Amino acid sequence: MLKSKVDEMTTCPLCFEDFTSPRILPCLHSFCLKCLQGHCKDEEPGDDARCSLCRAEFTIPQNGAEDLKFNFNLQGLVDIKRASGSKAELEETPGRDSLEAVEEDIQELNIRGKIV
Repeated sequence: MLKSKVDEMTTCPLCFEDFTSPRILPCLHSFCLKCLQGHCKDEEPGDDARCSLCRAEFTIPQNGAEDLKFNFNLQGLVDIKRASGSKAELEETPGRDSLEAVEEDIQELNIRGKIV
């Protein structure tokens, strides 16, 4: 159950792959940088575009999609998923709920300096 939830959380809704350089929109939806660049390819900086999920408008930054805020938490979750490597390591530990497990893993990466 935890593995399927982590897979769902770490999958870009545009390319259906693990997030790569995730960017967050003002509506709080996230997408891969390359997916957003493709989504906005016909638009100019300063133009309005719409979120592919909720259709909320956002303004394309002056330097394009790469200037949208980087989603460090989501990248950290992708990194944890990749580092764990096996389904067994993503299974729930008795006495520890899945949210608690993910939060502890993210905190551990923060302490190690892997997430800014």
